[in-house]
Amino acid sequence: MTPDEIKVLEAAIDLCGGYDKVRKYIDEKNADISIIWNVEDVMARANERHIPITHDQAYTILTNMKRRHDATLGINWDVIDCHIDNNIE
Repeated sequence: MTPDEIKVLEAAIDLCGGYDKVRKYIDEKNADISIIWNVEDVMARANERHIPITHDQAYTILTNMKRRHDATLGINWDVIDCHIDNNIE
């Protein structure tokens, strides 16, 4: 998306009552749920473990978790720890 498209999208979300309201509407219409992990979660977890990582490394870890997702295990702090460990080796 271009910066202008992002601004339009952000304005539309604000007009509709904010991200949480839009997300709730989408979830209700799709009759599904989503659990969201983000770069900040990965960075905070690494920080708790005294492992310095960059934003780019955290993004790489997050995309690897998505690509290698196992629905039987899900994504939890242990899975994030494994991905952090694999990334820094």
